[in-house]
This record gives sequence, structure tokens and C-alpha cells, in this order.
Amino acid sequence: WRRNDPRPGEFAAFYSGPILWEQGREPYDPQAICDVQARIGVPVCLPFFHPPVLLPLMSAVSNSDYVGSFLRWAVVLSVVLVLCCIPLQKLASCDLLDVLLYLAFFPVFVSILQGQDTAFVLLGVLLCAFFLRDGKDNLAGIALGLTVLRPHLAIAISIPLLFARPKAFRTFFLTGLVLVVYSLALVGLEGFRGILNTVFITAKDADATTQQRAMYNLVGIFSRLGINAFWAWPIYIGSIVLVSILWRRRGITLSTFGLCLLCALFTSPHLHAHDLSLLLIPLLAWPAFSVPL
Repeated sequence: WRRNDPRPGEFAAFYSGPILWEQGREPYDPQAICDVQARIGVPVCLPFFHPPVLLPLMSAVSNSDYVGSFLRWAVVLSVVLVLCCIPLQKLASCDLLDVLLYLAFFPVFVSILQGQDTAFVLLGVLLCAFFLRDGKDNLAGIALGLTVLRPHLAIAISIPLLFARPKAFRTFFLTGLVLVVYSLALVGLEGFRGILNTVFITAKDADATTQQRAMYNLVGIFSRLGINAFWAWPIYIGSIVLVSILWRRRGITLSTFGLCLLCALFTSPHLHAHDLSLLLIPLLAWPAFSVPL
């Protein structure tokens, strides 16, 4: 941590977008993003393609001091991880030391080191599993709304919910609509077009920073074998169908919920080391395959 230089890291994208937004400029303009990153000495320009939901929070901790902004954002992420302790402890029925050991999972550390927003997604998934276990489907759907920061993961979890716990799906759908309207208010139609263009570019691996060959899943395997990564998409859709059938027939237990996350991560069209933080949930299910949600 002491030796970490945040300039080459992925926080540069999370920094430049909010800085532009705070200045009243387009946060998804690739040229403007590269200009901001060039001024702070970022060696390779990183695109900002995350949903705008966290823009106000990120802009609140970002200013002209890049390193200071990174440290403040790391504090925010650490606070979110502390909140993760509550559902973690409830799901695992363990003591505080065990909870801290779970959060010492290396991808969790990587997510903070890179300034990624994965902690919010992890909190949403943990709360969703916890509320599903206690039969609080409405709260589960609201909690799952945090996963819109990773839309491909939100889809992989929410669609099976439609067939197993439709009330939770309806609440998630309504929460998603609210967040879409909120995002539209933040960046407008031009911002929406900007983020869609950036997502399409990264999905095609047209941007060198996407690094599909370095992904820890099926896309990475295909890329290293010289197979077009497009073929991971049908498998991703097929895994959603299979999980939907599983949840419909067997219900949602901690083990089937963990299996859903395993399938979603392995077939995801975009996944790097920090996203593996979500493997915490399958790890929780390992010693308790029959615990109902």
C-alpha cells in the first residue's frame, strides 16, 4: 500500500469523470478524460464507462490533489467494506475475527488499491442474500439495485429472481428505473450516449485498456486461445437460463445463490481481479450448502 502509485491505476478513470462532471462538462467525453489524466501524469488514458450513479459522491472527494483524492476515496470504500461486515456475519454465523478474515480476501484488497467501486456491488449482493434468507424480498430487490454499477452482473442475478422470487425482482426493477432517472438527471441524454459509446468500444476490445486477455474468466480464456470473445455472450445468456431453471426448481439457498455468482463471474463479458471479490458469497456457502435463504 505504501509503495502504491495511484496514477497508473484504474482510479484515474474514476477521478477524471467526476472532475469533468463537477466542472459542468461531459464526464464520458474520451478526449476530455484523456486531457484530465494527462495533466496528472497518467501514462495510459483509461476510459470512464461506469454508470453515473456515484458521480456526486466521487466528485465530493475529488479535487486538484490526485493522490489526496485517491486516499479519500479509499476511505469511502473502506467504510463500505465495514458495512459489509454486518450481512457477512449474519450469513456466515461467525465471530468478528472470521468476518475480518473473509474481508482479507485478496481481490477485496485489490479493489481498494485500484480505487474500484466493487465494494458497493459486494455490499448490495451480500444484503440481497441476507434479505432473501429472511424473506424480506422487497428489501432484497432494493439492495440488489447497488449492482447496477455492474449491469451485466445485475442482469445475471435479477433475471433468475423473476422466476424464483418475483416480488424481489419487481422491487429491483423499480429501483433500477429510479436509478436510471437519477442518472439521466445527472448527465442528461448526451451523457447517456457517451457512456453507451464507451461501453460498446470496451465490449469489442477496441480499447487497449480493456485487456480481455488478462480477464480471469471465459472471455480471457477465449482471447488467449485466439477465439473471438463474442462467443462468450451466448454462454453468458445460457448460464442465466440454467440458473433461472435451478432457482425455479430448487429455490434460492446460500449454495444456489453462490452458484449463480460463480456462473455470472465466469461467463461475464467483463471481469478483472477486483470483481472476484464477489466470490466471497460462494465461499460463505462452502460449509453450509443447505442453509435456506
